[in-house]
Amino acid sequence: FPSHDTTSSNVNLIKSGAGTLELRRIGDQVVTGTTTIQEGTLVLNRSVGAGNRNLPQGTIDIQAGARLVNSIANQMPDVTAITLSNSTLTFNASEYLSTITLRDNSVINGSSRIVLNGTAAGGLNAVGGGFAGTMSAELALASNWSDGSSANAPRTGNGTTPIFVDAGTSFTLSGKIVDGLESSPIGSLNKTGTGLYRDWE
Repeated sequence: FPSHDTTSSNVNLIKSGAGTLELRRIGDQVVTGTTTIQEGTLVLNRSVGAGNRNLPQGTIDIQAGARLVNSIANQMPDVTAITLSNSTLTFNASEYLSTITLRDNSVINGSSRIVLNGTAAGGLNAVGGGFAGTMSAELALASNWSDGSSANAPRTGNGTTPIFVDAGTSFTLSGKIVDGLESSPIGSLNKTGTGLYRDWE
């Protein structure tokens, strides 16, 4: 990643090979780009207090058999969109995200929770037909709020967290649905699409 302080750098990260790569990025500069995890495991584990955004601000593609593990909070930008295809996403620390799309028996698990910001493009999507997968990590609903955490990019939500299940697709949410990550009140959940959604705790 760039060592200089910039808001315009573009970084595309590709993780290949069956082993584990641990990222401990230093600094808090904003970079854009994509992250592709083709094989093995990518662990986000920067030191506490070393800043946010361990990955570029853009999309994360977790491909078949690969895994992404989030170990420290706030390592992915709030606008991040993640796609899983027969892969695993583990949250052992909380994150604000925009969109998660899963297909082909993917798994979202971990001991912590995620907040889907409720932006117009945000939400949890199960697509592709068949069994899209299971989410056992806690899902926090974003209410109509702005926490003002950054003068340049405050966290905001539009009050609704959409869950879309595509036709011919099923998806199981086995984790808790909880209040917002911090002091924000709970928002609402809107299930769309003709597919099957199960909410089991």
